Amino acid sequence: MPEDLDKLKPDSIALVDKYPKDPRAHLFRGLYLLEQHRPSDAEPYFRDADRLGETSPVMSREFLDWNRALLAFTVRVQRRGDEAKAIVAPLCANASDLDLRTQQTLEIAKLCS
Repeated sequence: MPEDLDKLKPDSIALVDKYPKDPRAHLFRGLYLLEQHRPSDAEPYFRDADRLGETSPVMSREFLDWNRALLAFTVRVQRRGDEAKAIVAPLCANASDLDLRTQQTLEIAKLCS
C-alpha cells in the first residue's frame, strides 16, 4: 500500500477490482465516496471492509476501528442514528484506547455522545 492515502483514493475503484478481498481497498473506496459527499454509495464499501477485515491479516485494529467509525458516520448522515450508535457502541466503550484518527471521526460525528 502506498504511504500517501490521498493519491490512493481516486484510483480506489481499480484497487477494489484488482484486490476484491483486501478490506483496505474497500475502505479507501468508501473514504473517497464519502469525501465526494456520497454516503449512501460509500456505506457498502465500509460494510465490505468491515466484513473482510475481521479475518484479514492485512487489516490492522486501527484501520478496522476507523472503518467502523466511518461506516457509522455514513449511516448517521442517512438519518439512521440508532443504527450508527449501535455500530460504534464497542468503540465508544473504549474510546480512550482508540487511535487519534478514529477518536476524531467519532467526535466529529458526535457518535459517542
